[in-house]
Amino acid sequence: EDRTIAVVEQIERVEADIVFLQEVNWETFVILRTRLSQKYECIAAKRSFYFVATLLKKESVHLDSQHVIDFKTSQMERHVLCARVSCGKTVIELLNTQLESLAENADERRKQLKTCVQIIGKVPTKRTVILAGDMTMENTWLGEAETGCLPSTIEVVWVKLGSKEDVEYT
Repeated sequence: EDRTIAVVEQIERVEADIVFLQEVNWETFVILRTRLSQKYECIAAKRSFYFVATLLKKESVHLDSQHVIDFKTSQMERHVLCARVSCGKTVIELLNTQLESLAENADERRKQLKTCVQIIGKVPTKRTVILAGDMTMENTWLGEAETGCLPSTIEVVWVKLGSKEDVEYT
């Protein structure tokens, strides 16, 4: 519970418009929702062992729709929470996920990332898409056109902003 309260305090301090969380369990989500629901719309992907959650600042981001896509071959009940939101007149597609963990699951993780890329590919090209989450992605996957992992139209924000080590795992 102390860790969850620290996360709540950080969210309150930063006042982010959109927050993507992974490895959330129901007890944690209830604390987040209880402490943050006045300022944030709190969306849970599921009510399972653990899941992803997206928080939207009510004064700046409006939830238009949401749905969850399960990764059918996941051994860890992984999924992607898709939310269409509006920030003023701008519509944004938000995808929040945690891909399969552990080195021995790299093939499944790559398959899940490819599914995310396919979801992005279905969004109208003039619309912004943000894919966020715990990717456990290998740097060698960047620009692998032959595997279909990350086409050149997708940018990794952390890399684009200079790959700062102090925020590598945030």
